[in-house]
Amino acid sequence: MLVGLLLMGIILMLGGGPSGDRIGFRIWNDPGALIEHIVGDASGRFKAFLYVRVFSSFSFYFGPELFIITNGEMYHPRKNLPIVSRCFFYRLAFFYVFSVLAVGAFCRSDTQDLTSRAGNADASLLVIAIRNAGISVLPSIVNGKILTSAWSAGNSFLYMSSRSLYSAALARSGPKVFKRCDSYSLPVYAVCATSLFSLLAFLSVSRPAGIVFNWLISLTDTAGYTSWIVYCVFFMRFRKAFEAQCVSVPYQSKFRLYGAYACLVGSTMLLLCNGFTLFYPGQFITNGFLITYLGTSFFLLLCLGHKIVRWRKDRWLIGPLEMDLATGLAESVADAKTWERLKAQKRSEKNT
Repeated sequence: MLVGLLLMGIILMLGGGPSGDRIGFRIWNDPGALIEHIVGDASGRFKAFLYVRVFSSFSFYFGPELFIITNGEMYHPRKNLPIVSRCFFYRLAFFYVFSVLAVGAFCRSDTQDLTSRAGNADASLLVIAIRNAGISVLPSIVNGKILTSAWSAGNSFLYMSSRSLYSAALARSGPKVFKRCDSYSLPVYAVCATSLFSLLAFLSVSRPAGIVFNWLISLTDTAGYTSWIVYCVFFMRFRKAFEAQCVSVPYQSKFRLYGAYACLVGSTMLLLCNGFTLFYPGQFITNGFLITYLGTSFFLLLCLGHKIVRWRKDRWLIGPLEMDLATGLAESVADAKTWERLKAQKRSEKNT
């Protein structure tokens, strides 16, 4: 669908639409790529950019975590995980960058449907752009695809959250009941517990769906930015342990620590800016403030409470030379050899 919409965007920009109007990048000048938010002039356009930057993060920052978590159930993970990582980066760069360019070229920034808070697929940039181009049938098709995409995303995040809760229970950082699995090795209690959060969707019964959607985005953004801050700290400590213990790393990022430091600073700034609009005169909303910033406080309280409860068993900080880098390595190597042996066996059977 995205490839087809990118081609449609190019055609519309060159005047191939029903109206024959050659749009090009004309609307970038009138009304402009950005409109003022809260205040006027250039300051308002910067606030609009920052607002979009903060709120658009929810669509991609849990992507890398998803295929890392599926590592435990992935075919030949030591071989396929680096391949998936590279494919994810190229796919993200291609579809996000070119989709934004295409949709931004033929969807006006002052379109009223963008801020209608209807809470349905009619507020999608793609649907609005196609409707403005005078194409009558395609918006319904795109709406249907958006619904199936949302269903798929919900399924993926249910998998990720349930496995995270299961892993926390295995690490003795969560209730033991979530370690229980059924005969299919499914952590059924963890799945049931995480499924309960889907009931938050019924908040739209008493509030407009657009407002509830913004609340859920704020909660997700807080969790996402906090997660990336923790990931950066873990990665830097992980690298320091490898260097201290003179252990070679089979797969290394080109940017290494520089990317981690940049991500740490950027994620911290975005976390603090998550609800920056609430601090302007007439914009403060109590429930919006609590939803935006309560998650960070709750996370800090959980970490502090865990350290206080287990202060006799767990130290606050483990030195690089004392970090355990060997547990599970033999099993991982044996698993890789098993997959290679099965692959060679299938290849031999195919040739014969």
